Amino acid sequence: MPLLMEHYEVHVVTYKDKGVFFDELAALGVHTHFLPRKGYWNPAAIWRLARLFHKHRADIVHTHSFGGNIFGILAAALARVPVRIGQVHSRGLHWYGTSAFRKWKQIAEESLIHRLFSHHITFVSEESLAFFKSKTGLPKHMLSVLHNGMDLDANKPPLARTDLELPTTVPLIGFVGRLTQGKGLNFFSILRHRS
Repeated sequence: MPLLMEHYEVHVVTYKDKGVFFDELAALGVHTHFLPRKGYWNPAAIWRLARLFHKHRADIVHTHSFGGNIFGILAAALARVPVRIGQVHSRGLHWYGTSAFRKWKQIAEESLIHRLFSHHITFVSEESLAFFKSKTGLPKHMLSVLHNGMDLDANKPPLARTDLELPTTVPLIGFVGRLTQGKGLNFFSILRHRS
């Protein structure tokens, strides 16, 4: 985010808690705001966030996660922010309802909000995009993948096996993200090289 400050005035809004980067980002010059809320449909909290967007004349709002996509996109629409972009970080834990009905309800809610008020939704992988599209039925033109700044279509991968001096017999797995639940680690199995 500090890199975006060369071209934009950057603000970060947190709502559950301040988060681990709140003070660090502020020290780097990013404007940080903490607006606690009770539930992603809380009208008072949505109104407060919309006023914040309006006060700072936001041109782009980029929300993160299910709750942020509901709460933030609604506030951005209310504030008439010209560009509203949602984000999906993971395939497995995006909709966190504790029952099948609650997950279905969250999918329906988010689908409706994006259809009515979002301009685009970004994903961290083709897999998360395909899963989200299969559940929401949103059109492909609204969805795209951003690979954390890495160009995966280039002729040479970001980090080649030869750069690491690894033979072809050694498995090489690339991972960008935090080593926490919900980041797709359950899709990997432990690989061991046999000599």
